[in-house]
Amino acid sequence: MFGFQDGSEHNLRLPGCSRTDKNQEPHVFCVVGNRDKTLFVAVTSSIFYIYLAHPQLLLCSFRRSEEDVKERGEYRKVYWRFDSSAICFTTSKNCLLLYRLDISSDKQSFNLTEPREEHLRRTSQELFIHEKRPKTAAYLSVVARLDSPATCIVPFRDDLFVCLQDGWLHRISWGGVVDRNFSFHLFDVPFSVDQLQSKTEHVQETGTHVVDMAYAPLIGGFCVVLSNGAAALLTSPSSKFLPNELLGIWAVQLNDAVCTAANHKYRLVVYGCRNGDINAFHLDDTNGSLTHTFHVSLQVKNGPELLNRMGQVRHVECYAQGTALAAVWSPLLCDSGCANSSNTVPIVAIFSSFGAQLWCSLESPSDRSTCVASSCHWVDWGPEGFSLWLATDTGLRVLPIAHSVNSSGVVCFDKVFIKDGYQECTIFIEDLVSRIYLASQIITESTDRIIFLSSNHIYLSAAKEREQSVNAPHSIWHVLSIPNNYLSFNWPIRLVEMDDHGQWLVVAGARGFIHYNLMTCKWRMFGNESQERDMLVTGGMTIWGGHVVIACCNIDHSKEELRFYPLENQLNDQFCIRHSTTSRMLLLNRRQNKLITFDVDSCIYIFALFLEKNPKNDQSVIRMERCAEIRVQDIVPHAACVLSVEPASLNHDSQIQFCDGVDTVFINVCGRLIMLNPVKRDSIGSDSSDDDGLSRPMLIASYVEQIWHDVTDEADNIFYHKPHLTHALWLNCGAKGMKVWMPLFTARQTSDASYSSCHLFISKRIMLPFELGIAPLVICSRDCLAVGVESCPVHSDEKEFGHLPMYNLHRKSEVFLHHLLRQLLKRNLGVYALEIAATCNRLPYFGHVLELLLHNVLEEEATSSEPIPGKVNTVV
Repeated sequence: MFGFQDGSEHNLRLPGCSRTDKNQEPHVFCVVGNRDKTLFVAVTSSIFYIYLAHPQLLLCSFRRSEEDVKERGEYRKVYWRFDSSAICFTTSKNCLLLYRLDISSDKQSFNLTEPREEHLRRTSQELFIHEKRPKTAAYLSVVARLDSPATCIVPFRDDLFVCLQDGWLHRISWGGVVDRNFSFHLFDVPFSVDQLQSKTEHVQETGTHVVDMAYAPLIGGFCVVLSNGAAALLTSPSSKFLPNELLGIWAVQLNDAVCTAANHKYRLVVYGCRNGDINAFHLDDTNGSLTHTFHVSLQVKNGPELLNRMGQVRHVECYAQGTALAAVWSPLLCDSGCANSSNTVPIVAIFSSFGAQLWCSLESPSDRSTCVASSCHWVDWGPEGFSLWLATDTGLRVLPIAHSVNSSGVVCFDKVFIKDGYQECTIFIEDLVSRIYLASQIITESTDRIIFLSSNHIYLSAAKEREQSVNAPHSIWHVLSIPNNYLSFNWPIRLVEMDDHGQWLVVAGARGFIHYNLMTCKWRMFGNESQERDMLVTGGMTIWGGHVVIACCNIDHSKEELRFYPLENQLNDQFCIRHSTTSRMLLLNRRQNKLITFDVDSCIYIFALFLEKNPKNDQSVIRMERCAEIRVQDIVPHAACVLSVEPASLNHDSQIQFCDGVDTVFINVCGRLIMLNPVKRDSIGSDSSDDDGLSRPMLIASYVEQIWHDVTDEADNIFYHKPHLTHALWLNCGAKGMKVWMPLFTARQTSDASYSSCHLFISKRIMLPFELGIAPLVICSRDCLAVGVESCPVHSDEKEFGHLPMYNLHRKSEVFLHHLLRQLLKRNLGVYALEIAATCNRLPYFGHVLELLLHNVLEEEATSSEPIPGKVNTVV
């Protein structure tokens, strides 16, 4: 999902800092954004700076006197109040410094006065800064003197959870008042391995205290790291977290933790460790224990010896939408060949939700050989993930990032993190499979586009018919600049959607939307700005029947609506077709003419869309019928934990469907893929979960980040020629690799065979794991290809810019058919392996697949203590 570099990284100068050397920048301890990531505060020993995230402007700085620094200590960490009205600093001594922020949104800063000379005046709208630039001032309001230095703080509602080095945890208001009723010592908290049966124990090691802490509201507690390396989750039956009701749940077998973060959407607790590893845990629903989810170590291609000199994890931060986490490590010394042995290479890495390494700053050999006296101390995500803010020894760095935005909060195109320098990126691929989660419709020449989104540009790959006419077809990009008139008032861009024919591109920002015609190369925007600003896209958008389908909120009337705007007409509400909904929609997806939504009440609705003609004026009218309502409150802990809702047709019983063409709904809840199926009305009872005729939900897989399902029309011959592959469900499970949920039937069985029950249908499928050497962006099931992207960094010959790499992005494919055949042979399912091989023998690389399969089988038999006899003969 992340990885394409948009421009180059840059340093933000910190004015007013004293420098011991003219070539050195001030040491920045941390940089932290407020709740909505519109403001960032960077902290040095005696000065803090408040930056606007977009455009990146310095709004305020505050410098303390040398006497005050000696008395109260140097700045160390900073924490925001939830409404951005105040910030709190810990110091190197026993003090907390609380500052009141005066942010005047009605007063703008950086106002340029036009000169009298007419030829010097601005004539282009792009030269005007339309974004809000509030005047900001900081005032010291409270100095709280403590009994011991503060190690960390967690803002909790209107209070601060302050952890001290002597083991005490206090609840302090933003006014500096300590509530003694909520104060407790770490030794007084009972700890156990679960919340039901295990015996409790207390921390008894002298000097143990909390060194890092994070609030995880959707998990129901505080993630804590102790000074002895132990990690736990502090829970309480009360939302007030009263001291006498606290219970600590140990993260078992973790004894070297140093920092922590919470992934709210996936309900994960992430711990960075002293040995440089990252571990994640989730809460077990049965007994309330912390169960290990994944463990990852930093990987460096062609340079594993570098890891032997890598230090501990300094900080880990989860992306607000849960799709990634970024981490920084203590410095790595350069090779002794460098002139200055103290020079270091900054170590930054991005991982997916379940631990797949997507990019690392040490992956490039040129990066390793470039010595820069800089190491990273802190990392935070910018707004909408369009940047990474890094606190380093040499100042404040911002890494611009381009990525795909979940095209509706639900329907995203294929998205995955890929390495590309210090950047982050997600890719929409309509090349081999049109939409992720719901893979593709029939492939057409206009659907082979890769789409990237940066903070102000959209990148499209060359069309398929033009790729053969260039020397480097996978490195050519068509760059679309989003109109400044829309971007300046509605940044950041959140959603992008392309139609099935590759002609229209729809873009939605903070308010409203615009669309682009790729044939005429023209943008179209709302002519009435008030109509644009009254629309907030909440659940996503799609394109069907020549209309843009929008799940939005009418701010002016406080109504939730599904809107249909015709693409050929002007963007105006008078041409809009509206359908009111009862609750706010969070997710929206489409399969052919079936529209599926998920709302805040944890209800799934399936609608059928019909395009008709109005007999009065001969204009197109969209008629919408509700086909099904599925209530999933019992399996969803919180509506924010639902990652995607995908309609599918697995064709296991043609007589039992939610509606025509949809017999199954997959819902991804915190990485758990759950299958929902209807049941016959006369069979509702023991096998039904409720009165809606819904079969008991079935867990298909865990740790799921992405799913692909080929929805090829059954009229297509490929549907019958490759039934095992076209009916399969492909799962990306992060660090646990890929999985495929494949049907098992032979050529004697019809591909559309009906089963008498859902259980019989499940028994005809098998889950096969396999590994890929690339991070998959899309799975083309019919060609047995996984598509990913890799980047090749190039450094300038000029010394001044030699440490800033440039990147070339290339699409890369990997065949995985031999992995599937090998897994089937391993399970004595050679009959099905031969069936699949027979359907794929016309692939141009089928001979290479057999070579890879033979190589894998020979290697396995040579290294296995109990090889399976006859496998080599079967392959041959």
